[in-house]
Amino acid sequence: MKAEIENIVIEKIKGGDYNACNFIVDKYKAFVFNICIRIVKNREDAEEVAQDSFIKAIKSIEGFKHESKFSTWLYRITFNNAVSKTRNKKIFKSEIDDNVIESGGQSHISDGLESLNRIDRKKVLKKAMEKLSEEENLLISLYYFEENSVAEVSEITGLEQNYIKVKVHRARKKLYNGLSQVMGIKMEDVL
Repeated sequence: MKAEIENIVIEKIKGGDYNACNFIVDKYKAFVFNICIRIVKNREDAEEVAQDSFIKAIKSIEGFKHESKFSTWLYRITFNNAVSKTRNKKIFKSEIDDNVIESGGQSHISDGLESLNRIDRKKVLKKAMEKLSEEENLLISLYYFEENSVAEVSEITGLEQNYIKVKVHRARKKLYNGLSQVMGIKMEDVL
């Protein structure tokens, strides 16, 4: 039902009803901003990139052909805008190996953090995520927090699926270490 409403709104925008844009902005503003802030690392720049991303999406909505989810299409535009904003900070790709994402890793972190209240858990996780690179932070967010598949993350970022699997696997290990440092304990003791 939600997808049907979204498709109706998209067709209204394509037909020139720009008041319908509010629906899209309201629905996606938080996630678009989160992508921007993770990449540009500055609130003002992130707000500017988010706004530019919505403007670009609305102006080019005729190019949306329903071949993927609208959210994936919008996130791709946002990702490209944010990366363009930080063009001087090049993202270096490390060598791809045959590692794959192991299932179940995130639940161990959640179990270990249950003794903290919700606000403290957010602070600890945010602090640990600051230790990740921009790219790792974004990939972890897209994959775990926004629950996109590897294929969807690939479509959003333009990165190869194997590369994403490896980077998420490595970022998760870094996140474990970061959580360990932030909490002042060994994660092995928690897990």
